[in-house]
Amino acid sequence: MKNPEIESYRDDIFVSYYILIIILYLGGYEVNGKIFDKNITEDIFKYNTGKALKKKGFKYNIVYSYEDATNKFISINEKGKYLYNKTWIFFSDGS
Repeated sequence: MKNPEIESYRDDIFVSYYILIIILYLGGYEVNGKIFDKNITEDIFKYNTGKALKKKGFKYNIVYSYEDATNKFISINEKGKYLYNKTWIFFSDGS
């Protein structure tokens, strides 16, 4: 580690963290079963925040609805434990 004040966590330190990211109305919205603008939001996230998360070892999954989030919340890994240990929610009023 060069300088802990600038780079406080070394790369791959968070390999056991799995984040469920729920994005509601920000770019990814659903009308009649079709998701609109999903790739814009996901691409921007992956290029910015996602890139930093992966560098530090985080794994994440992005969903765009309450239903998908609920299904992911109950996901269990091969050891019989819940898959996600962190949840981030981004939402707007849809306007």
